[in-house]
Amino acid sequence: MSRKSLTLVNQKLTHARLLLTALERAEGATAPALAEAVVGHLVCAYRHYLRELAENYQVRMPGSIHSEASLSAALAMMDKHPSEAQELADLRALPSSWVSEMHLTYERLWAYPAQSVASRESAGLIPLVPLEDLDVAPLSSGQLREWYEKFQDMLQRHRETSAEW
Repeated sequence: MSRKSLTLVNQKLTHARLLLTALERAEGATAPALAEAVVGHLVCAYRHYLRELAENYQVRMPGSIHSEASLSAALAMMDKHPSEAQELADLRALPSSWVSEMHLTYERLWAYPAQSVASRESAGLIPLVPLEDLDVAPLSSGQLREWYEKFQDMLQRHRETSAEW
């Protein structure tokens, strides 16, 4: 059985942990960049975890899995309904869950700012967006650490449950 996704999950979580450690020591302008990088690695690890589950349940094309819905659909076609996939879908559907908060933060980091920057563009200048115009709350290392730990706890629980004895 391929373990590509398991390796990628572990790699991205290691990167997130290292960045969290650096963030907790960071000062000044470095902190926001590190915080955003942690979010990116956590979301990347999460998406690889969806594929890890697909691999574990022998979905034909695990690389096509990009969301809880695509995982559930692929598993349902095989008449499989594992509790891990259901838990992830439930967490994503609950707005106050760490999964939803993490994804919402990631999506906001990628969102185009609401304020128009046409005046700079029309003048032939590179449009700059003031950071305060972005709809992203400051990311605390405590919040990011909590997401990381909840992800790690869930992973450990899922992997122990599905371990082949």
